[in-house]
Amino acid sequence: MPNVQLVWQQGGSLKVLDFGRRNTRVVLAMALAVAAGLLLAFGAGTAQLDSGRVEVARLAEAQQRFMDAEARLAEQEDRVRAYAARLSRMQAHIIRLDALGRQLTDMAGLDPSDFSFDRPPPQGGRAPLKSDLTPALDSLGNSLGSLSRTIQARDTEISQLAQLLLNRQLAQQVRPDGHPVLSGYISSFFGRRTDPFTGHAMVHKGIDYAGREGSAIVAVADGVVAVSRYFGGFGNFVEINHGQGYVTRYAHNQKNVVRVGDRVERGQTIALLGSTGRATGPNLHFEVLRDGKVVDPMAFISDGPR
Repeated sequence: MPNVQLVWQQGGSLKVLDFGRRNTRVVLAMALAVAAGLLLAFGAGTAQLDSGRVEVARLAEAQQRFMDAEARLAEQEDRVRAYAARLSRMQAHIIRLDALGRQLTDMAGLDPSDFSFDRPPPQGGRAPLKSDLTPALDSLGNSLGSLSRTIQARDTEISQLAQLLLNRQLAQQVRPDGHPVLSGYISSFFGRRTDPFTGHAMVHKGIDYAGREGSAIVAVADGVVAVSRYFGGFGNFVEINHGQGYVTRYAHNQKNVVRVGDRVERGQTIALLGSTGRATGPNLHFEVLRDGKVVDPMAFISDGPR
């Protein structure tokens, strides 16, 4: 191995340091050791840098999971608030429906056991399985949906009950009932009789009420005036359509006090008793029609005073 010399300049003259063969080996060994140390340090630094990068990535991943969990929790809290508000509205609706149902049941005179508004409907089913919060919220949402459908069914039940009661009331209001005069007496019944003008047998299609001229003639049910005019042998004539197939007729009036299209109520004065048209004296000719056919008015007349 050749000698290693270190040459440098100092103070304008060259300086030479001769290591010799042995010293050369020492210098080379030291250089190699320094180089190896530098390589090891560099490798350790690189490893630490890679490890730091891994830790940063893990930290970022954990932070993202935390943010996702916070978002899910916020979403679940929003769902709980929405469910609570919905449940509150449903409870208020149920209270109103129950109160209305009991009132309608009483008004309709129905058996309370047919519409049990004071107790919840019987239900059953197996116990729910344990689950975390999200499935539990989903189950709560399904329960609220089921409750909403129950309320809709109860609402339909209430509507049907109200319609039943309304139809019953309407039927009572529009069905002819009672006498069409406040005073007087029946002078001729429905059916075959001798005509007072010709003496021939004929069919009398109504009931005649004899009374004081100018006394009140009243509607026997709610309805709408379909005819109010002078009408041949009927004289001054009023016809009222009550709906549901019922029509009543009032003839020989001294004066009609209602006009076509007027809405009248049971007991309202519609004319004054007279003898216009084909009549032998002050009387009211009263007819009842059901589905276009003349029927005996006695089937609709109560036993009250005439």
